[in-house]
Amino acid sequence: MFTLTYTHDRTGRDLTMTGIKSYRLHAGRIVEFWGETDLHGLLRQAGLVPEQIPPF
Repeated sequence: MFTLTYTHDRTGRDLTMTGIKSYRLHAGRIVEFWGETDLHGLLRQAGLVPEQIPPF
């Protein structure tokens, strides 16, 4: 798991991105990679998507 925090240049806002990365190694080499990041959370912090989405 990881957390990356930085300041967005245009807005001056502190933004945090979280995610997870997983690697499977065989004989010293990466043979499989899987990863996921919370892009929606990052966009929400930047003010580009609403805090709550109205129900359908």
